[in-house]
Amino acid sequence: MRLGRRAHRWHGNVSLKNTSPWCLYVDPYATDLEDAQYIIEVHTMSGAEIERRFPDTTRQMIDDATLTGDTDRDHLPPSQVTNRQKQAGQLIPIDAGQGATTWGAPGGAKQHTASRQEGVNVYEFWLRENYEEEVEQGDPSLGDEPRKVIVDQWRVVVMSGNRILLDELAENLFHTNRHPYVRYVDVETGEFWGSPILRDLAPCQQAMNTLLAMGQNNIIYTGNPVLIGTKGSGADRTTWMNKPGQIYDVNGGPGQQNNRPEWMQPPNLPPSLLQFVQFWREEMERIAGLSATNKGEVPSGRATDKQVQAGQEAGFIRIRSAIRNLERSLRKAGELLANLIIINYDVPRFVAIVGDEGEMSSIRLAAQHFYSPTVDYKNKVSFAPLRFTMLVNAGSSKPTSRAARIQEANTLKQMNVVDDQYVLQAYRVSHWKAVQARKQAQQQMEMQLAQAQADAGQSKGGKGGSPKRQPSQAPKPGG
Repeated sequence: MRLGRRAHRWHGNVSLKNTSPWCLYVDPYATDLEDAQYIIEVHTMSGAEIERRFPDTTRQMIDDATLTGDTDRDHLPPSQVTNRQKQAGQLIPIDAGQGATTWGAPGGAKQHTASRQEGVNVYEFWLRENYEEEVEQGDPSLGDEPRKVIVDQWRVVVMSGNRILLDELAENLFHTNRHPYVRYVDVETGEFWGSPILRDLAPCQQAMNTLLAMGQNNIIYTGNPVLIGTKGSGADRTTWMNKPGQIYDVNGGPGQQNNRPEWMQPPNLPPSLLQFVQFWREEMERIAGLSATNKGEVPSGRATDKQVQAGQEAGFIRIRSAIRNLERSLRKAGELLANLIIINYDVPRFVAIVGDEGEMSSIRLAAQHFYSPTVDYKNKVSFAPLRFTMLVNAGSSKPTSRAARIQEANTLKQMNVVDDQYVLQAYRVSHWKAVQARKQAQQQMEMQLAQAQADAGQSKGGKGGSPKRQPSQAPKPGG
């Protein structure tokens, strides 16, 4: 992922997007984005797009960049359409035998083999450079001089052709000394490109697809078999149609049973075919961490609910590690997004948000909404950005079983540790706020009714009820 500001600072919104690995060139000796020395991103842009993304550039610089920039397509990901275009080399009409009605890529008319996109490659270099900084040590009044140290900082340089479109420090763009990229992998293997779960599942799926294709072909040949004809049978083979139910007349005579047409019987499916399919299916479930209890199947024997929940929790170890890495990536991305919002949202605006029930909503942000006034020692008021902490929870620290989450919420509720809101959220009750408000209103009505009944009982006892008995005085000792 990468974060960036893709419009003018006064009108644009902060965006989060995925960057194709084909467009990204990372330091080959880096095992993570934290120890990378440089990151290069390349995209093909037109002159108008360059002007929108870099509004400070002049028209003359954009014209020079479009004239001198390269037009290589090495950063474009390969696909079936591009491969067919390279093989064809020209526009081919769809259904050419019936008349050219639509022009496009061979095999489909939705993806056109139009002329190449006009534009040039724009290179975005993120470089880690060193600079010298003085650090105070000791007491300067005693003659202790500051010590010079070498630290690093990130700089971005955007160029196309022989023109530099942007040259700025990351500190000035994000108020943080780092690049705008966030890396996510399923499993950390010590390399930059991690090992996804698909790498282990793909061979099993390919083997199972081969077995299923063999069985499918056998069934097709059974429903539409091959017709065998012999010479001298008397039937005109040019008029034969491979269709069940057809009747053919053949010549009689000696050996006529060998002269009749007949269907070719396909071989029977071996019993081991389905066994191999089931084997690969179970192997894929084992690799993915799915067991019978995860799929809702009832295990054999008398298993308690705790045993079922323990089996579900143990089966999601690999998925839980991937969720934990996702939480870390989202936390880093959220911090960069928050920094950009604090810096650039300096005019009143409405921002779209997602409501509690997933509905579309919006909030209004004032100018410098995330700044707080501070007073220095000279009584001068200045605005400083607010500090924040980003908490992201995708479920790695919670039970993966829904029944386990509900049981945990019920136990905590019985211990008077949590409130009704926590239980409603554990059950995932829709519109839980309205449900909680109705319950609170009913409780208030019941309390008011009980108070009214108690007041009525006291008033009856004071007016026409039985007189109150005065406590008798105990006799004094020796009286």
